[in-house]
Amino acid sequence: MKQIQILLFAICLTSLNIYSQEILDSTIIDRDSIYSKHEINVNLIPFITGFDLNKSSAMVQYKYHKRNGAYRISLYLTEKDEEYLNGYDHHLIKYQESGIDTMIISSRYQFVSSAGIINLGYEWHENIGQDWLMFFGLDILGGYGKKVKNEYQSSYAPDSLNILQFNAIKTEVSTSSDASFMRYGGNITAGFRHSINDRFGVSLSIMNNLYYEHMLKNNNNFGSALYFDPLRFFLTGTVMF
Repeated sequence: MKQIQILLFAICLTSLNIYSQEILDSTIIDRDSIYSKHEINVNLIPFITGFDLNKSSAMVQYKYHKRNGAYRISLYLTEKDEEYLNGYDHHLIKYQESGIDTMIISSRYQFVSSAGIINLGYEWHENIGQDWLMFFGLDILGGYGKKVKNEYQSSYAPDSLNILQFNAIKTEVSTSSDASFMRYGGNITAGFRHSINDRFGVSLSIMNNLYYEHMLKNNNNFGSALYFDPLRFFLTGTVMF
């Protein structure tokens, strides 16, 4: 009789364990069903700066979240515009030292580099609060772009030996050259995202780029080179669905 009681007790424990496991399995939600999300980001800084792409690139990004990370693809439009004056002060000094009535030449150079870039990468993220998320990502990049060099040369013919007080006849000549290039490289990105609600958020990130530009044709004004482009800031609006 005692053996039958022990056997019945064992059967009850086994049945309870199986029933409890079934309840637990029915209540567990797959982590992927929670964290697998689609996310679209748009950089807001160009809208703030009037699309001054020297300050920040135009960017649209898509992320597919998977557990504690996300696969991502990004499209960028970048531009770098540099301008400087060369030669004017040098010729002034030369003129003053020689004391000869001569022509002063001032050269102004403008370099414009623009490119369309695609990034492919992965990011790791960690929740640091109910509405805050920290992320760190790596990408490879590739793209196509164009460089333009504009030179504006001004000639002054003074009619007085006093260089600081002369009436000059000014002549301007402008020249331009351009070349296309391919860009290859990678970047590291880190930042934070704040979720306003389940659908919308805002992110702040910093990107450091390292890339090589290969010129597609020989040009005396441009050459292939390796570049480091640090600390590009992005303030993005986020839509999650």
